[in-house]
Amino acid sequence: MSPKSNLPEDAAAYTNRGLAKYELEDYEGAIADYDRAIELKPKFAEAYYNRGVAKGFLGDHEGAIADFALAYKNRGTVKFALRDERRAKADRARAQCIDSTLRSRSAD
Repeated sequence: MSPKSNLPEDAAAYTNRGLAKYELEDYEGAIADYDRAIELKPKFAEAYYNRGVAKGFLGDHEGAIADFALAYKNRGTVKFALRDERRAKADRARAQCIDSTLRSRSAD
């Protein structure tokens, strides 16, 4: 935490606070915290996934799908770094599938 404020400056802390807001059905507040977590740690798959769930509850289904695709893509990147190529490729393929679905819906 910053000494000048009571706000956390850690992506995991924002994600945890977002989960608490989600549990209280404050989906907009949860999304704001997930946004901050992603700003602090742009490849944080958990924050993208959680934000997608919250967006779904608010009816932003296209936004939810986009976040789920980013979650899989980022998770795949981490798995490549861990030398788990088989699972990394599976996550990246899932991200491409979700992205293709989103693009085809947008074209309609």
